[in-house]
Amino acid sequence: MPSKRQLQNVIRKAWIVLRFIMFGVGRFYLLVLCSLELAAQAFDSRGHLLHFAVALPLAAVGALMMLFGAGEWGRWAYLWVFLSVPLGVCLLVLLPTPYSGDKETGVLILIVPLIVSYVIVRLYYRRRNAQRDRLPIEPPTIPPSSAAGQR
Repeated sequence: MPSKRQLQNVIRKAWIVLRFIMFGVGRFYLLVLCSLELAAQAFDSRGHLLHFAVALPLAAVGALMMLFGAGEWGRWAYLWVFLSVPLGVCLLVLLPTPYSGDKETGVLILIVPLIVSYVIVRLYYRRRNAQRDRLPIEPPTIPPSSAAGQR
């Protein structure tokens, strides 16, 4: 019979996997769908699946839920990594037809901003953590009470 600690470890790992699938992967598809819908509305006036007022908040919520799913909640700079995909899609839509039909160009336009933004965000957090680690930790000072100063 597994110990209580082993059972807690299995439950914790199952929650991480479930969280990643539900919030990370699922919301990535939501973000991409909303981004494509926003790009389609910008260039085409016909009927669409989602209204602009619905697609934009859904894309933002999708990005925030991806932060939670990836276990990076509170590290807001990673939003740039997630939002680089829709920006790449918009850039791909803006390209003239000869360039947008090429598979390699399309993949590069989607992947390069993702990689570049990830590297920049990682460097940002590495530098920020290094600066935080270098700061001297001072014990809190207790201000003299007003009663002690009156004596």
